[in-house]
Amino acid sequence: KWPSVDKLPAGFDPAKILELNKDPGLGVRKLHTQGITGKGVGIAIIDHTLLVDHQEYVDRLKFYEEVDKGYGSASTHGTAVASIAVGKTVGVAPDAVLYYLADNHPDTYSEFAENIRWMVEVNKKLGKDEPRIRVIVLSVGWDEHAIGFEDFYKAINEARASDIFVETPVLSQTYGW
Repeated sequence: KWPSVDKLPAGFDPAKILELNKDPGLGVRKLHTQGITGKGVGIAIIDHTLLVDHQEYVDRLKFYEEVDKGYGSASTHGTAVASIAVGKTVGVAPDAVLYYLADNHPDTYSEFAENIRWMVEVNKKLGKDEPRIRVIVLSVGWDEHAIGFEDFYKAINEARASDIFVETPVLSQTYGW
């Protein structure tokens, strides 16, 4: 909520600021005009509990499951990641389908490995006309010396063998993926 107009700096236009911040940048909007919008693609996100009825992606959410650990309230992080991925006004792939697994606090990389395998199994069970999961997004920032990293790495390779790319900052930083 903006202060009254008379208290804003001269030339400050809140509506313009809001519109500018909806653009994901990197020429993504130009790709959208060329028809590259994620249509026919599934994006899986493994993150914190999701606000499932958010206006940005409610129509894109195809699958939602929670690993119940007693953290039931929605997270702003998962909501932001889903909005950036498939949001109708801010999304990089606004026509992609969203598959979401909420796991609030995995204790080890082995739990992330289980989550990756879960999404691979979801993908295998999709009907022939349903958008296949092509990428799994994880916001993980631990290192290769953490407990269960070998299992995590193995699960990522299993996903890759199923034609699913796994994006996580750990692998981007460690292995240049």
